[in-house]
Amino acid sequence: MNVVDKRIRHVKSHIDTFESVDFNEQCIQNLLSGSGSRTGSLGNLVLYSHAMAIYSWFANKDIRATKNWFFTMASLQLAKMSQMSLPQRRGAFSLSDASAAAYSDYPGVRRKIGGVLEPLYSQEGDDPIFDFLAVQAGLILRGEIESARSALERTINNVSFGASRRAVDICVFDQIHHGSDDDLRRSILRICELTDQRLDMEGGYTEGLMNSDATFYAKLCRIAGRSIDIEHPMIPNAWLEDQEVMDPVFMLPRLINVVFESWR
Repeated sequence: MNVVDKRIRHVKSHIDTFESVDFNEQCIQNLLSGSGSRTGSLGNLVLYSHAMAIYSWFANKDIRATKNWFFTMASLQLAKMSQMSLPQRRGAFSLSDASAAAYSDYPGVRRKIGGVLEPLYSQEGDDPIFDFLAVQAGLILRGEIESARSALERTINNVSFGASRRAVDICVFDQIHHGSDDDLRRSILRICELTDQRLDMEGGYTEGLMNSDATFYAKLCRIAGRSIDIEHPMIPNAWLEDQEVMDPVFMLPRLINVVFESWR
């Protein structure tokens, strides 16, 4: 059994746990009845949706199901954030969490997730490089490309790269706004070359299957209007096709009213 097969089995074991011990059912019942921890139940279903999105692609190559599970994940994230104060949101929602909305290819949920992410990190925090990256992603998800370019120009000369492993990430956004297609492609592939040094930055569901940062940045390039071709075994190329989905399917239909009334 190769590494990819082992990782897919690992993801499937998590899905089986969610489904086999009535874990999901308890979370759904909590949300329908208003009992238990609302944010906790939503958070658990976010994890389940993420696992299903990953499994739908890497096990079944079902791009429609993958997009629908990412749409479901992003919608649950928004419902969860609606229950939190601003300081709580900053601790619970970060740059990588916003990728679900990007991969859903649904413009509405992208704009809403971008509208959560950008304000959270536009205020100076403990990690100015991470804040910069999150603001860029948030603005691009909102479709505010000129604002993202202006934010880059205001910030990039005031951020100390130091020895940060995120310095190459900053280069990607600089290239999105000012670089050639070849330079932008190289900056993303450079992140793939650093996969081994950034394993601790990879999620438990995706380790060994993809480079999450490189894939998310490549997707943001497409959303920003940069139609570059990127081929790498750690980037699922089908996820980069930016074809807007106008009729996404929420994969936990019993929760439609609960989830969407909380963030619309």
